[in-house]
Amino acid sequence: RLDGNAGQYTPATFLQTHVFSTPDSGATFLYPLPARAASAYSSEEQLTLRKPFSVEGLTYVPIGFDRVQLVRAEVNGLLTVPETVTYNGRTYTVVAIGAMDAEGYFDTWESVIPAGYSVTAITLPKTLHVLWDNALGSPDGALTSVTVDAANPFFDSLDGVLFTEGLHTLLL
Repeated sequence: RLDGNAGQYTPATFLQTHVFSTPDSGATFLYPLPARAASAYSSEEQLTLRKPFSVEGLTYVPIGFDRVQLVRAEVNGLLTVPETVTYNGRTYTVVAIGAMDAEGYFDTWESVIPAGYSVTAITLPKTLHVLWDNALGSPDGALTSVTVDAANPFFDSLDGVLFTEGLHTLLL
């Protein structure tokens, strides 16, 4: 039922017309839920948003059902950010790069490359959509080249320099 003033639901009318419960209770939902929403977790170890996991020196956090953000890269030399990463039998798409602090907040001023590691070149995948400020900062100044997959719709590289798509804005 719509509120007559602004054409929006008020909290009272919304709660009167929408029931939040489980399918076992016989309640109906406005839209069908995806199958994964109705299934129970198989274990306490399943990942939740912003719960980090590491694979081959790279640490990621889930930021959606099948999407992750690279938050730490403990590698030297070439850093190749993969399109996907598999952890505990589940494959995630890498869509963002940016550091996360100890409390689980994304930190836009920290590099994902910690002090003590020396990255000289970076390869970015076609799946990357978001690159936080200073995410690829080089603590030791050794970074000399960034390469972006040609199929990436958001970023480009030319002669080892990182730009937004179409070479509009210099990023790194």
